[in-house]
Amino acid sequence: MEDYRRRMFAPDQFLDLSRTEHKIIFENVEDVWQALPKIAAYLQFRLKPGINGKLLGRPFVGNAVFVGKGSVIEQGAMIKGPAWIGENCQIRNGCYIRENVIIGNGVVAGNSCEFKNCLVFDKANVPHFNYVGDSILGYGAHLGAGAILSNVKLVRSVSVRGAGDSGTRASGVLV
Repeated sequence: MEDYRRRMFAPDQFLDLSRTEHKIIFENVEDVWQALPKIAAYLQFRLKPGINGKLLGRPFVGNAVFVGKGSVIEQGAMIKGPAWIGENCQIRNGCYIRENVIIGNGVVAGNSCEFKNCLVFDKANVPHFNYVGDSILGYGAHLGAGAILSNVKLVRSVSVRGAGDSGTRASGVLV
């Protein structure tokens, strides 16, 4: 029974680990949510601050922040850090990125969204009015307006099918 439980909550059962360049965080992790406390140490060891994207206006970007190529940080955004923003991201006006945040490539972090101690996989969309704290969002996850993800455990994948849709799968772990 214990082996089944271990396998049931393993990171690769919830997330496509090939969809993040930060999969090393999940090494030696039995339950997927055990990666969350590892974010701070990972950033401390691997983060090399630098702005390789475009700043529109004068957003606040702290000293312990990496911004990848092609990413756009809009006026009114605040990135406190330590934080890693991947390539080709949109960090929109009013977005607040606190400490220990990893945002993958091609992510939209929108207006009135706050992020703290979280890992957001590539191509996720968090466009407006959301809180993402102590959470992991999987590849292509999309949060509608008004979602609050904080210290809540959801240990399953969610699949959504619309009329005439071939199906969209968004997986994530909310802890």
